[in-house]
Amino acid sequence: MSANKSVTAIYGISNASISLTFDGKLRDRVGQGESALAADGKLDGVFTVTLNPGSGNRTVTRLYLTNSPGGIWNTQAPDGFWTLGVANGLDTALLNGPTTQ
Repeated sequence: MSANKSVTAIYGISNASISLTFDGKLRDRVGQGESALAADGKLDGVFTVTLNPGSGNRTVTRLYLTNSPGGIWNTQAPDGFWTLGVANGLDTALLNGPTTQ
């Protein structure tokens, strides 16, 4: 499976850059809803986000994913958007903070 993708990143310092790849529907980690931090029986789309060399150290405080029909997923709740699960690896624990739950 492939998808068109674009990345928008907002930085406080202009020398940072990231890359994004869509890896396919590989795991079931989150459900359909704002506080759905558990599997729901449907495979989720998996993306890999990489901080590119030369970008320095960064702290990620929020991720926000949109598609062209208008779907929005993010790591910050409560705001009415579905949960975007975030982890360091395919099978590691979600890193979503308490404001997502």
